[in-house]
Amino acid sequence: MSPEIQFLINKAIFDTLFARREECEATFGRPLTWERLDKRRARRIKHHVELGGYRAPGERQPAIQAAMVSLMIALENARGGMVAESAR
Repeated sequence: MSPEIQFLINKAIFDTLFARREECEATFGRPLTWERLDKRRARRIKHHVELGGYRAPGERQPAIQAAMVSLMIALENARGGMVAESAR
């Protein structure tokens, strides 16, 4: 199992971000997977991390953790500004 970073958000926020997905992905710097999941309470925006997961050798863990933190910050930056703008 490989790790991924994701946001679980409500339908209104998802729809706002999905309408601006190209801008969001450009800010994030890589493609994202958009899952509306209509029959569930949460919607998902995620990015699969290719470096490995918790089963990777111990010497790779610092690089994997650093990459995940960096990607999570980038995803928050991409999402955060657009959600704040839509709330105005």
